[in-house]
Parts: sequence; structure tokens; C-alpha cells
Amino acid sequence: MSYAKFKLKDSGRVFYYRNDDNSIHNETGEMLSLPPKEGWEFFEEANAKNNFGVTHKTNKPTALRILLGHACNYSCGYCMQKDIGNPNERPENFWLEPFIESVNKHLDLEQLERIELWGGEPFLYWNDMMPIMKLLDAPNRHFYISTNGSPLRQKHVDFFKTLQASIMMGISHDGPGQESLRGEDIFKKESVCSTVRQLGEMYPKVQFSFNSVVSATNFNLFKINDYFKEVADRLGLQHARISFVPARVYDDSDSINSADHVIKGDLLPHFKIMVDSYLKEAINQKKMGGDRILNSNIVDNDVGVLKYASLTRHQIPITMTSSCGADAADILSLDIRGNVRLCPHTSEKFTGGHINNLKGVKIVGMALERKNTHCYHCPVKRLCKSSCPIDFPTEVFLHNCRVEKIWYSSIQQNSFSLLFGEEVELQEVGIGSILNN
Repeated sequence: MSYAKFKLKDSGRVFYYRNDDNSIHNETGEMLSLPPKEGWEFFEEANAKNNFGVTHKTNKPTALRILLGHACNYSCGYCMQKDIGNPNERPENFWLEPFIESVNKHLDLEQLERIELWGGEPFLYWNDMMPIMKLLDAPNRHFYISTNGSPLRQKHVDFFKTLQASIMMGISHDGPGQESLRGEDIFKKESVCSTVRQLGEMYPKVQFSFNSVVSATNFNLFKINDYFKEVADRLGLQHARISFVPARVYDDSDSINSADHVIKGDLLPHFKIMVDSYLKEAINQKKMGGDRILNSNIVDNDVGVLKYASLTRHQIPITMTSSCGADAADILSLDIRGNVRLCPHTSEKFTGGHINNLKGVKIVGMALERKNTHCYHCPVKRLCKSSCPIDFPTEVFLHNCRVEKIWYSSIQQNSFSLLFGEEVELQEVGIGSILNN
């Protein structure tokens, strides 16, 4: 086991966090009781699944991730797929019918809850998307579509109205950094704005998430937030949220020193100050009221401050899985040819089998052992989950580690501040025993 020592800044008290089971202890090793704080209704109960770390896939998925193809009308420098295949190539539709046949024959969809549609740009594959969505549509299911938003038109609105499932539109957009980092700003185009406005009127059936990459030239979280707050207000989008994604290096062919999108060197301390400031403002808004700060993944969802604080308050362990669920038995990533992939963003070298023979699928190309080596003593390993599970070269992994340690340490310390009612600071990591400390 491994402990990290924290100090409460005002009172001077110390406590110990054990990353093995997400528990908090006093100086004698006794687990602390962290009762709910009156008036903090924004804490939500959370349950942890333990269906990860496996080497096989079930034919009864709860989530399907479908890669329609890598074709895209954008060319973002930090995109994980930028060097995979021909970005302008769209496969012939003759793959669609066998794909649907295989899904019907080999999968039991009774437990299916979530369907993710990925590209490239998935709306370039509209003639494939429609039959797939019709096939998987059901009242209690949820579609997630990752899109840059530029192809959105009236026909998409009309089709979505026919579906029973809910839809989350994940629009990849960098806010004030959009035009310099990705290209055109779709929210300056009335045709797109009109479509988004109509989709917004379908709330809660259709909801929006703005997925923004936090990069070396675009890490002012307040400016990103304010940009999307203005867009949401202007287009009448209810409960729109932001999903912040720290820029990473995903390919050993990328040079860390030349990749201008990554946060490194002298920028890292400034990045830390920004993340801390944003989270403090967001939490203060939760306590005091206000609507400037939109809901986001680092506060309200996923492994954000509130969920993590709730899990820790209830002493609920967080499963040590891959961050994306690539090693989950019930999360299945398929391309349109029926190949089972590590995830929708990887090349065919990470293909582990075919939907027609799920028993023969092998999960390939992952480095899950990091959690027991490099990450063993890290206090945020249950938040970071050893980053992207792809087996990168050490240099690439360590770079991503430096960025994500800032990211998740801020989430963790702000969560602890909520629980104890005062700010905390990290004192020491890698403590084997509290009593001997």
C-alpha cells in the first residue's frame, strides 16, 4: 500500500490518503469519517463498477463504440487520428449490410445503453449512420456523436426527431482558439447555428457538449468557458456543458519538443495556476449560486471534483481501469468492417479480432502494468488511471504524465478542500506506513 500526506492550510492538521482503496486516515492509521455537509445537495451518490482489467469481450455490451471511418473535413494537428489512413477516403457502403447482419447475429443488445458514433467526421458517413442508428434505436438508449459540427443540416434535425433514444452531440471546438487551431468557427455560420438552435429545442432528447482541447496556446479555461457560455445563451441551449481535454502526445512519431500543441516546460506552472483558479471559481459558484461557469467534466461529470469528493466521502474505491474503458468486457469498439479495436481512434494494428468470433478477441497494444510500476505511489492514479492505456514509448508517456498530474492533482485537492472545509496542500508521497512516518 502507498499513502500520500496532506496538510490543511488553515488548521495545520494532516491526513493521509491511501490510493489503494481511495480512503483517508488520521495519524494513527484510523479511517476518518467524512459525513455529508448540510446544504451541500450538489453532492451525488456514485457507484463504482468493477468490470475492467479483462482480456476478453462479452457479446452482451452495455456500450458500443462504432468507428465509421477516418475521413474528415478538418485536419487538426493534435488529432489522434491525423496520421491514420487517408483523411479524405470514404469506404464503399457495401460494408454496411454485413456489419448490420453481424450485429444482429452475434450481439445480445438487451443490456445496451450507450452507442457512440465516431469518425473522422461521422456526419460524412450519413448514409451509414442512419441505418445503424435505426438498428440500435430504443427508448432507454443514448447516442453520443463526436463531430466538429460543420456538416450539420436540416436533414439531421428531421431524422433525429424520428428516434426514440436520446442524443448527446459532442461538438469538437476550441472556443477562442478555434480558428488558429482547427480552422473555421462554425458558430459564425448561420446555417450551422440555425441547425444547432433547432436541435437545442429538442432538449432533453438532444443535448450538447463542447469538447475543447486545452493546448499550449489555448489553456485559459475562463476564456473557453465564456466563449461557450455566449454560444449556449445565443442559441438557447439548455444545460450545455464543456468537456476539457488536456492536449497529449499520442504517437511515437510525434516529437514532444516540436509538437506545438502540448503544454510543457515553463508553461506547466502557469497551467497549474489556471486549473486551480478555474476549479475554485466553479466550486464557489456551486456554493453561492450563479451561472457564469458551465457544467464541465472536471467539476460535474466523469472524474470531476464533485464525483470524486462524493466517492471519497463515502470511502468508495475507484476501480483502477483504463481511463476510457478499453479493457472493459462490456464496452465494445467496432469499425464498420466488424473488426474489434482497442478504441475508435487507433489504427488497424490495434485490431484484436472480429465481431463474428468474440471469444477469439484479444485486447492488444495496452500497457496496463503502469499502474503497478510508474504509477504505484502516485496519489492521483485512481483519477488519471495511468492515462491513455496505449503502449507508448516511455518518453511519450512521461510527457503526458506531467500534464495530467497537474490536471488531476488540482481536481483531487479541490475535492479534499470541499470535504474538510479548507484548502489542502500535498506534503509527501510514497509513504509505506503511517505509523512509521
